[in-house]
Amino acid sequence: MGNIAYSVIAVVFFNAILQIVIYPVLNAQLGEALFGEILYLTSIVAIVAPSFGTAAGNTRLVFQNKGETKNGDYLFFLLIACFLSVTAVIVFLGVQQYSVGIIIGISIYACLSILRCYSDIEYKLVINYKKYLIYYIVLSGGYLLGILIFYTTGNWEAVFVIGEAVVIVFALLSCTIYGKPFVYSENKKKVFSASMVLAVSYLLSNSMVQMDRILLMNFVDGESVSQYYVVSLIGKTFALLVAPLTNVVISYLSKDTRKITVKKFTKLTMQTLGISVAFFILAVIATPVFIRLLYPNMVGLGYHLIIGANIAQVAFFAASLLLTVVLTMCTPKLQFYLQIAYVILLIVLALILTPRLGLWGFVIAVMLANIFRLVSTIIAGYSVARHNKAEVNSL
Repeated sequence: MGNIAYSVIAVVFFNAILQIVIYPVLNAQLGEALFGEILYLTSIVAIVAPSFGTAAGNTRLVFQNKGETKNGDYLFFLLIACFLSVTAVIVFLGVQQYSVGIIIGISIYACLSILRCYSDIEYKLVINYKKYLIYYIVLSGGYLLGILIFYTTGNWEAVFVIGEAVVIVFALLSCTIYGKPFVYSENKKKVFSASMVLAVSYLLSNSMVQMDRILLMNFVDGESVSQYYVVSLIGKTFALLVAPLTNVVISYLSKDTRKITVKKFTKLTMQTLGISVAFFILAVIATPVFIRLLYPNMVGLGYHLIIGANIAQVAFFAASLLLTVVLTMCTPKLQFYLQIAYVILLIVLALILTPRLGLWGFVIAVMLANIFRLVSTIIAGYSVARHNKAEVNSL
């Protein structure tokens, strides 16, 4: 229980710094429209960084009991990931005619963030979440340093680049996962293949998380991006708990050679749903208070937006946590298929409803798609658990 607490505190602390200090300052200094554009630009990094970085990290966790691997196996994958990410940033922002300075800033931010999302694997491998907490405190300090530099230079990109750079320097000085970067194992190709499959799955999932910024910026405006961010603020904070919780879950389950039974999966599902309902109630109560305190220029947003957005985020939280459990019971391909179905549904609903109903239409689309993702994940989990039971009975 202590590791879960340290893990949750680490991520909550960092996101508290972002949402109580960093983002409100940027909103107050730059205005609602430009703040929305910043959220849109940083959404690119929010898609690629946790996808590639976490994929490499989770692959390393899974492979620790499946064969010998070396640091170089994972660093090679991360090098390719950085190249692909920078290429995507250049093409995506270049087509939209953003300045060279912004393209360079977002590219550097993306590479640093990919390494940051991978670096915390150091502490998950040995299940030392006290050091994991220290890692995120250093990251938070880096962002606070970045906001101070923003005050003196007016350069908002510096907030993110400096924040990530500080913790990467810390990781390089204190972690062992970067030692002997050019030494590879015979499992290099397997590591790359497994990491890429997971990365594609995470790219789809994270693209959907950031779809609000992409679609609203292109179909409505920058102000709607800011507004959706604010109404889903508390719910997304809870959704961010998925990462530390899944890290702990996969750390323990990857070391457990016993198959997950229907009874055990039912227990995990009920616990997850119970936590999710509690999160939803808290989010609906807390969101109006946070808006009034941190974003007073958006106090007039409708309560129906708050309820719909938080149902969507809590359903995403529950589905992601259970999907990690399902991942430990089967091959990554099942997760990939579930994500594909979710992506298609969300895109179709969003493209139909957003142009017609604006911000409210997008909220409805996300809510319905995330509920579908939760239900399909539960069904898949029971199916795999029953299959495991049948295999055991046949022995």
